[in-house]
Amino acid sequence: MPFSHRKPGKNGYSKNISCRHGDSLNLLKVSDKHKVFHSLRHTFITRLTQMNVHPVMLMALVGLYEQAKVDFSSPHVVNY
Repeated sequence: MPFSHRKPGKNGYSKNISCRHGDSLNLLKVSDKHKVFHSLRHTFITRLTQMNVHPVMLMALVGLYEQAKVDFSSPHVVNY
């Protein structure tokens, strides 16, 4: 897992990863306030959508579904 040295906070790992990304941008002297961790997530989702990745797979990858609960044998996934 990326940033595995971080411990989950009250909101899981997302706050820690976002803070780490901000620290990295500061070290690189990137000051554009639009360059935030969520921008990477949005770009990832956009690129996978453009590549016609099945929505269930996409949602599992970005954490919109609990991955353990995604049924990859369902007709919606198998026939994609």
